[in-house]
Amino acid sequence: MPVVESAARTYGTTLYIFGKTTYLNKDPVSNVRIEALSPGCGNLLEDATTDENGNYRIRGLKLDCEYRIFPKLENKEHNSYPPFIKTFVKKEDRRGVDFVITSSKQSFEIFGQLNFVEPETQPQILRVKLVYKGGVVQKMNVVKPSNRFFFVNNTFAQGENN
Repeated sequence: MPVVESAARTYGTTLYIFGKTTYLNKDPVSNVRIEALSPGCGNLLEDATTDENGNYRIRGLKLDCEYRIFPKLENKEHNSYPPFIKTFVKKEDRRGVDFVITSSKQSFEIFGQLNFVEPETQPQILRVKLVYKGGVVQKMNVVKPSNRFFFVNNTFAQGENN
């Protein structure tokens, strides 16, 4: 679950918010623009981009303004939970604000069982492949005595690197 930990610190009249974004599996989410918008304070907008570790720092927030903090996701394949977080900027730190970046790509689970007329004819190792439009999507070995297999599209759980 991506975590955005917010801490506002005062430096004169300007405040900073620091945070971190990760996927559900806690891998960092890099190159994501995080915005802080304050409609009640003249539509002030500040932003930052997450680094390779998912960290960011938003500068220039004004004291006594309410901001909506949210990841600016560039494509429709990703979602954040919650979609935004409202925060009123005060002098004390704010911590424990969480975002979850997920994929809206469809996922699937396929379970199967191999049946042999004579169980003793089952090979020691049998390779099972999941093929889509002529290309191998996933493969696995079924090792005797098991005769079951499964395939899972785990993009949702693992982030975008798998």
